[in-house]
Amino acid sequence: MEDPEACLRALTAPLAQAKPGHPLPVARFSLEAVANAFVLLDLLPADRAEAILAAQRPVLEAAGFRVGRTLGELAVQPATRAFQQARATTAPGLRQVPLTTAAGPVRCRLRGHDITITQGDMLAVAASSGSPDDLPDIRWLEFPATSGPPVRLILRSPPAVPVGITRPPWPTPAECYLADFPPPAPDWALGSFETGVVPLDPPAIVSAVADALLAVGALPPDSPVLAVLADKLRAGWRPSPDAGQLGEMDRWASEEAGAVASLSVRLPLERAAAAIENVTARQDLVSVQLYGHPWGIGDGWPLITPSFLVSATDDTGAEYEGSLSRCSVSIATLEGSGTFWLWPPADPRARQLRVTVSTLWEAAWVLLDIPGR
Repeated sequence: MEDPEACLRALTAPLAQAKPGHPLPVARFSLEAVANAFVLLDLLPADRAEAILAAQRPVLEAAGFRVGRTLGELAVQPATRAFQQARATTAPGLRQVPLTTAAGPVRCRLRGHDITITQGDMLAVAASSGSPDDLPDIRWLEFPATSGPPVRLILRSPPAVPVGITRPPWPTPAECYLADFPPPAPDWALGSFETGVVPLDPPAIVSAVADALLAVGALPPDSPVLAVLADKLRAGWRPSPDAGQLGEMDRWASEEAGAVASLSVRLPLERAAAAIENVTARQDLVSVQLYGHPWGIGDGWPLITPSFLVSATDDTGAEYEGSLSRCSVSIATLEGSGTFWLWPPADPRARQLRVTVSTLWEAAWVLLDIPGR
């Protein structure tokens, strides 16, 4: 079993042989992919990985190669560094997690006119300080009026739902990471003013990451995830649903109301914080709104940053994968929220979902009724 720092240094060693007019001695962006994987999996501090990669920049530049610094070449991705720091120094918590929710539209009758609230967030500040897990029970909101008494909106407490802990999708964090490391199209490329268009070799990059994780003992040598990666590379991996389908689903969701179950349920994770605000059903399409911390910023391949994965099984036995569409993340706190569409469309016979939210290290489940069924 090799030390991660020694492994990364050994992988960069061939760059010393780079010569003008010759191909790069290693697959482009394979070293960065390995370094970021080591950092994200807590196998190597970000500063050490950055120093090892940065030492090779002058070597390549002296040999006539243009280093794509704006592309993150021979560097640790800033989002990777921030993710490692957040996990190491910040206790899991959520500042913006909904204290309670109410399905709209809600009509507030005022003197002379009415206001209808269809959706939106309102920030509530607790009257007394306390633990993030000891939140006040918000039972009503009051809107002042320019004339007459204030209008009070009564909020019903969300229903209690069963929750529990479970195993992540794969036995080890490295396997979870690789399973969520999909190769792009074979003709994929990166580009910048420094390098021009740089064609990538996805199989070589994926293999470099897998081999490095095997070498340092983070990945079991008989792991079935290796066969999964090989199948993806042979078949030419494509996300399902793709970006176009997700966009159509988001547009449909904004134009056509669906059945909504408001929850505000926290999940029992130890190394992260997560809460499901609601689950929405529009015909056979179901979405889950998730809040979480730490939530990685950016997912530019091949330097992916994991945050949360969502999957589900319904009461007919059908399985679904959550595809993230709309997402917002605070750069300062790495707290984010996003809409996960469950794919494929839900079985019309299904009435209940067991939704699983997982990180690379842990997972939790919640049992939800599909609204409107």
